Amino acid sequence: MINKVILVGRVGKDLELRTLSKGTQNRFVVNFPFATHEFSINRKTGERIEQVEWHNIEMWDKNAENAAKILKKGRVVYIEGRIKCDVTIDENGHKQYRNKIRASLFQVLNFNGNNVSKNHLEGEVRCDEVNEDIEPIDDIIDEDGFNSEG
Repeated sequence: MINKVILVGRVGKDLELRTLSKGTQNRFVVNFPFATHEFSINRKTGERIEQVEWHNIEMWDKNAENAAKILKKGRVVYIEGRIKCDVTIDENGHKQYRNKIRASLFQVLNFNGNNVSKNHLEGEVRCDEVNEDIEPIDDIIDEDGFNSEG
């Protein structure tokens, strides 16, 4: 099965790095809104219509630390990751579902007019390349953001 997402869009707000502590282990996380745009033409009027989709992005550990230093509101960014669904129970006992993108890689792009070019990459950050001294985490994360198996 494949669960892969690729987005190019704009950061919706400045990032705030949060630190989660459990015993002597610290984990870092950022969550932020991310806007992608699609354009269509109204066939009757010829008017160009912009449609904006908002996505919830989540980054962990070194990826989160680097993103918090680099990404600012309005910046154009390429993001790769996977869809993750959080399930919570509301006060009435009903399940609430919230989809997000757990990003594993991002690239800051220069933006010239309406064209984003591969020649304008400012830099790429991949969590597993930057964070060589930390073991990869499994997909099972508890509500505190820690691996529940270890």
